[in-house]
Amino acid sequence: MSKTVTRRRALTVEMTSGSLWKNILLFSLPLMMTQVLEVLFNLSDVAIAGKYAYNTYIALGAVGSTTTLVSLFTGLLIGAGAGVNVAAARGLGMEDNDNVEKTVHSSFLICLGLGVLVCLVCVFFAEPMLRLLNTKEEFLPGAVLYLKLYAIGLPGMGLYNCGNGILSATGDTKRPLVYLFIAGVLNVVLNLVFVIGCNMSAEGVAIASAIAQWASAILIVIHLLRRQDACRLDIRKLRLHPMAAKRVLMIGIPSGLQNAIFAVANLFVQAGLNSFDEITVSGAAAAANADTLVFNMMGAFYTACASFVSRNWGAGHKERITKSYLLSMFSAFAVGSTAERGLAVSVLGGAGGTVVNCPSVTVGEALEITAAELFAASGPLTVQGAVAFAPGVAVRVTDPENLPPHRHGASVPFLTATGGFTGKVPALDLADETGTRWTVYASGNDLRIGPVNGTLFLLR
Repeated sequence: MSKTVTRRRALTVEMTSGSLWKNILLFSLPLMMTQVLEVLFNLSDVAIAGKYAYNTYIALGAVGSTTTLVSLFTGLLIGAGAGVNVAAARGLGMEDNDNVEKTVHSSFLICLGLGVLVCLVCVFFAEPMLRLLNTKEEFLPGAVLYLKLYAIGLPGMGLYNCGNGILSATGDTKRPLVYLFIAGVLNVVLNLVFVIGCNMSAEGVAIASAIAQWASAILIVIHLLRRQDACRLDIRKLRLHPMAAKRVLMIGIPSGLQNAIFAVANLFVQAGLNSFDEITVSGAAAAANADTLVFNMMGAFYTACASFVSRNWGAGHKERITKSYLLSMFSAFAVGSTAERGLAVSVLGGAGGTVVNCPSVTVGEALEITAAELFAASGPLTVQGAVAFAPGVAVRVTDPENLPPHRHGASVPFLTATGGFTGKVPALDLADETGTRWTVYASGNDLRIGPVNGTLFLLR
């Protein structure tokens, strides 16, 4: 047995035999990290644009204004990848190599074609779509440019999701994770180079994302070209096989539309959000990926469910199909519940207007908040439970230079805990240009920031 085959088997998870608990977990953990990295692509764009761009809140608002459209089109591509996964997994379970080979080559063309299609839609209709969402004129030029440049990477994303679906069908979820990790590091590095080194704004993070998407696609395609089994990609055999294409589309289209339904619903939310002031839009952009992060972690077990059910269906192991479904759904529920509680700790001190359901949260590090979140019209972050502060916790306004000109005679609430606070109230060391000191104090179930002695002060 060759070293290549041995290494490949070490990276794959057995789906048709062995412990379902263990194998579903081993299959899902790398996939979960892959899903998280995909969300972090957008998070890094938002974080770097909002912190380092020369026009910080405009860059953040421009990137944030495109989030729902990006989710809509990437959801369609992810759905196509799900169709590839199910069709390939069933063929592998049946040990029908001819079927698998046709699925691989048909899927490559389908996913590439869909990626090119959504790319063209974004390039030619970016401005009309963003105007339909009531994008603010201040953000519109940057948002249009960001969406057009980001769209260049969508065909690459289509190819990556195709390869990810094929490898997941074989039980290999580790390689896609490695490839996406490499692309993610490249994305962050290029973000910093373009935004800081080249003094670019939203267009810089868009170019970085497009390059990173194509990098992940190239890596996974190279691997498929080098395989020596039924999942090998051969450029000379690329063609649409009607039955194989039909099997992929029968799953891929409904899956993509399912993702699109949520995204379309969010389009109306985005249109309403864009009617608020620029600071609110920017603040919402900073927190927009939080729920996506949790849903995508749960989605790893949905993919595991599809893969395990399809492989066992093809192999005729009907008794494992129901067990795979139940175990996958239970695992998704457990991860979703745990991730929500962990997310509650990580977002404290920001995400104005977010409501977190969590019985108790212990804060052991600095509470960081941006100017946009502090003055968000959506109100403070609300924890439906109690918040405990460890000794030495401090509040830090990360970008005091972006505080808008505004007069306040009263304090501003930025954190509400329905179960109250315990521990020492966090400290704050900040002064405006007039020399007025700010302080943090608890008032009932609110944690508030305000001027010392309640005096009027002028920001900037």
